[in-house]
Amino acid sequence: MRINPDRKKSKKRYPPLLSWDIYQQYLIRLEQEQKQKETPKSQSSHEH
Repeated sequence: MRINPDRKKSKKRYPPLLSWDIYQQYLIRLEQEQKQKETPKSQSSHEH
């Protein structure tokens, strides 16, 4: 019986839309950073 109200409270605590938006932005930022780091590495390896 106590699990039901707890679940509702936890759901209201953080909106899924917001968390998803932030997560997507974070993923995009990580991908961009990785690509930027990979480009110079591949270039340097080619030079070597």
